[in-house]
Amino acid sequence: MRYFLTFLIVFFITIDKLKLYAQDEKTEFNLNEVFNNNEELEALALYPNDIRAAILELSTHPELIVKLGLIQEKSQEAFQEIISTETEEVQKNLWELLRYPGLVEDLVEGGPKSKIELKDITASYPEEINDISMEIGVGQYDKLVSINQIDQEVNQTLEVLLKQYDDDTEEKVKLLLMFPEVLHIIVDNLDAAVLVGNEYQRNPALVLSQLEDMKLEVAQKHQKDIDDWKKGLEEDPQALVEFEEASQSFRSEEEIYENYDPLYPNALTPEEEQNKEIEKTEDVNIEYNYYPYPYWYGYPIWFPNVYWYRYPYWYHWGYYYGPEQSIVILGLPSYYYFYWYFNFPTHYYRYPYLSNYIIRYYRSRISRSSTSNSLDRSVEHWRTSSRSRIPNSILEEDNDRIRIEKIREYGRFEQDYQRRIERKPNRVVTREQFLNQNSNRYRYLSGQTRIIKDNETIRTIRTQTTIRRSSAIRSNTFNRARDIHQRTWQRSIPSRSGASIPSSRSRSTSTKRGRDN
Repeated sequence: MRYFLTFLIVFFITIDKLKLYAQDEKTEFNLNEVFNNNEELEALALYPNDIRAAILELSTHPELIVKLGLIQEKSQEAFQEIISTETEEVQKNLWELLRYPGLVEDLVEGGPKSKIELKDITASYPEEINDISMEIGVGQYDKLVSINQIDQEVNQTLEVLLKQYDDDTEEKVKLLLMFPEVLHIIVDNLDAAVLVGNEYQRNPALVLSQLEDMKLEVAQKHQKDIDDWKKGLEEDPQALVEFEEASQSFRSEEEIYENYDPLYPNALTPEEEQNKEIEKTEDVNIEYNYYPYPYWYGYPIWFPNVYWYRYPYWYHWGYYYGPEQSIVILGLPSYYYFYWYFNFPTHYYRYPYLSNYIIRYYRSRISRSSTSNSLDRSVEHWRTSSRSRIPNSILEEDNDRIRIEKIREYGRFEQDYQRRIERKPNRVVTREQFLNQNSNRYRYLSGQTRIIKDNETIRTIRTQTTIRRSSAIRSNTFNRARDIHQRTWQRSIPSRSGASIPSSRSRSTSTKRGRDN
């Protein structure tokens, strides 16, 4: 009953929006207005034709979109209930098993199994999942049975649901289930889907034409963002040095272990030989099997945003190491990266030039009203989640040198404030009160000084910076299917000049650092 009521509420709200849109008969359909600079929706235009056709077909069935979302909600809740009492390690291992279609059923079918039997079963799956399969298959068999039960119920419900539609619709829904990030976007943006689906039924040629226009427009906007990001790093080598240092810290502190991605076969890890000869590869094997988290279960809750696919750590950096220690820029760092960066105040103190560069880049984008990307959302989250006016003071500062000092002070201020809270948890004090009480310690934040000493020591630049054109363009929202097909549409974008960024750090001497306490 709860799901039925939810369906009715969402459906009628959506129909109301459709009626409002259609009230003015003179209003011409405009896909840009419907998507309203929503980066996820715009990204749908970049998919190949078969997936876009499936998106449009599903959009003509809003009731089906709602029902698919409700099936996911129910299965996701059931799965969370099963794993909620387990340790963090067991939960992560169970999530990993879900990424491989049919594996849970194989482990359960026929009853509990010996290690030898499990070894035979996992031989047909990628080697990286073998140890986890063995461990869970022996120690968590009851959990696997419960999860398999959810799978069976989902499959039966889906089969009954799709019988109400023709074969073409059924085939397209099953195609979209292979791309959970696409289905997630459609379900989460039901109103836009209804508007597009309604117009597609009336005038399919218009919708397809506007999708093609948006495809090029979005590609160019992404390219503009990346060009600006690269150019800014070239002009601010101190920020580049700190960016590389921060990226190494991200790698050591976050549990992201993948190194290789077949879409970027020329990527080297920092430990690999700097002069290693790499075969130049223009095309990639798009038949390579990628294993996303299945749509019906969602993705692990510990990720800070939508995260359907596992990516190498350097994907989150937005660059990888090429031959001769060069840094090959792919795009902006991910939201995951920026979330990690802004979530720990020690980073502001440790990397003030990088923080200043991020803010400067953010301000330049806001001034031209660009589509929101990973950096924009992370800065806005930092501004709103800090529960303080101090970030606004930093963001609104026009003088780079003063802003750098404010950033340094802010990192120290946040660490001191947290220590104060921990020492005296029963005596509540706001950040503003703490700043007022200790204004002499934070002279830039409190506005007591705006003087920068001329003899301020500037760190020695350890790199000469040039930039090489990236081999692919990537949105901040990780999207495996789009990445696989990007090389096709990226060739149509006018080329820009570029070079490589030599690494400022010797790989043989790289170190891992934990967070400051």
